[in-house]
Amino acid sequence: SVNARAFSGMTQLQTLDLGNNRVSVLASGVFAELVALNTLVLRDNLIGINSNVPGANLLSTNVNLDIVDMSNNNIEALPTTIFSTLSRLTRLDLAGNPWQDLSPALFATGLTSLTTLYLNTNARGRLQTIANGTFQNLPAIARIRVAGAQWDCCGLEWLADVAAVEDLVGVQCRRPALALGLSLTSAIASSSVSGSVERCARALPDAAAAPQATEITSSTVQIAWVTVHGNAYAVTSYQIQYAACANESCDFTALGRKAKCASGEVPTNANANQAMQDCHFLAQDTTAVGSTMAYTVGSLDPYTTYCFRVLTSNALGSSEGVPLCGVTSAESTPSAVHMTLVATTTNITASLTPPLAGLVAPTLEHSLPFSLVVNWAALTPSLRNGIITHEFISVIVAGSGDAPVDKCVVTGSTSRSATIRTCTISTLQPATQYAVSVAFATTPTIGGPVARGPPSPLLLATTLDSAPGPMQAPVVNVVDENTVLVTFTPPTEPNGDIVKYEVQITDTDGDVQSRNITSTYDWLQGENTGLDSVKTD
Repeated sequence: SVNARAFSGMTQLQTLDLGNNRVSVLASGVFAELVALNTLVLRDNLIGINSNVPGANLLSTNVNLDIVDMSNNNIEALPTTIFSTLSRLTRLDLAGNPWQDLSPALFATGLTSLTTLYLNTNARGRLQTIANGTFQNLPAIARIRVAGAQWDCCGLEWLADVAAVEDLVGVQCRRPALALGLSLTSAIASSSVSGSVERCARALPDAAAAPQATEITSSTVQIAWVTVHGNAYAVTSYQIQYAACANESCDFTALGRKAKCASGEVPTNANANQAMQDCHFLAQDTTAVGSTMAYTVGSLDPYTTYCFRVLTSNALGSSEGVPLCGVTSAESTPSAVHMTLVATTTNITASLTPPLAGLVAPTLEHSLPFSLVVNWAALTPSLRNGIITHEFISVIVAGSGDAPVDKCVVTGSTSRSATIRTCTISTLQPATQYAVSVAFATTPTIGGPVARGPPSPLLLATTLDSAPGPMQAPVVNVVDENTVLVTFTPPTEPNGDIVKYEVQITDTDGDVQSRNITSTYDWLQGENTGLDSVKTD
């Protein structure tokens, strides 16, 4: 810093060069006694850093100044009256400073002799425009330099009519987006509106053309689109909006369908059929206008038709793009089938009861001792995930641990056209409990493998009883002259619960006598042989 008494008594000093001295603070009144000062050089210092702005009266007594050089400091703004007493000043160099605010009042009073003004190389600052009329109170001005920054050319057209500006070719536009990188003169010259920069009056960005669906799976679609001009302001984001609907009449704006999302948000509802889903957000594109961007939209439903469109936004708002409709996600394996078993006294009924409309409960009915009849309903459309090409009925002996065996496979549209399908499962064992399940399948690729969905929970059904299998010959032992002991083994294939045995006795005359042996009769259990036996007279 330079203290207030640094130049005390130097009333005849004409030139003062403090350049490149890392000066950051100039005390109030530091130059007050330099009344003869003609040239003041303060370039390449740190003036203005940490908000140490020179005071409004810094140069108030230096009325003989001809040249002031404050270039390449850290000045973001200056008091508007700091130069108001310098009527003899001819050259003012303020270049290379990170200006935030260049008030027209800074040059409004006192600078009647100023011929040269440098404001160029403003690349470090955020100054984007200069107000119309900023230089109108500089009657002697002959040279102005402002190049080096990227300017908001909307409203800066007046600068092209200031004859003293000698570096217009270096005044580059950062806005509008269409003129990004062009010089102010080129932007005006290429405009269809005389004396102005085209598209400055267009607030919203151009609408994106219909996107393309480049890669499609059962749950994702890659959307590609061509970037557009932001017009008055650069494009800040693109949003991919999509809805489960079949054509361009899809209502993207109705209540409940408008996509709303924050930066980085992805869809949270993967099954929002017939409603607008949350949108994906993409950061500002850094590539040139007219390039192709792509994004993969996920969490889609299989075999569902969607519409997509691109919403393009800039600082002032958004423009809705042309929709792409009729995009159908690929097929997938059918969804799980939920079944609940309900038993009755005459048969076994299996109810297919997910909380979905249109599902008819299938049934398992006893038919013959060696077969079951199975009825089941068509799968609800929301669970199909494609075109159902196969339907399977699988059977296993309950509790056996064996792998299920497909007993019925229904294919072809004719076979599957009925609302209720029926299959008779034959070659079963009588009086045996079986577990039956239903599964559905699609064929996502023509000629490709079958995509089989998960089976339903197992449904239990028992075949009817049948006549027992053959028995081995009994063993007969004489007990006395009126009694024999008949010993026999139960059949290896009882085919149900044995309710009685019948013992037939044929005498020498060929007469046949029968004895029915039931659970209430005189059963005797062999202690060591494990044989059933009975005495008869």
